[in-house]
Amino acid sequence: MNLEFILWDAVINEPRSFGFDNITQADIELPEAKSKVCNCWIYVDEKLEEMANDLKDWNKKYVAKLNSDNKITTG
Repeated sequence: MNLEFILWDAVINEPRSFGFDNITQADIELPEAKSKVCNCWIYVDEKLEEMANDLKDWNKKYVAKLNSDNKITTG
């Protein structure tokens, strides 16, 4: 479902529509704050399931995924 990419896109860009609703500023405040405190973002790996990636590595993964599939954040 790529929710980690969709939510991160809302964090770094702006609140946005998603599915039948919207990701609001209130929706992204807690994950954004937690990611800054922990310096990581949760990523779902197909084999290892949920993993914490430090923000530097996560940003690289996000950009690489966006470059390989520019529709990844459309949900």
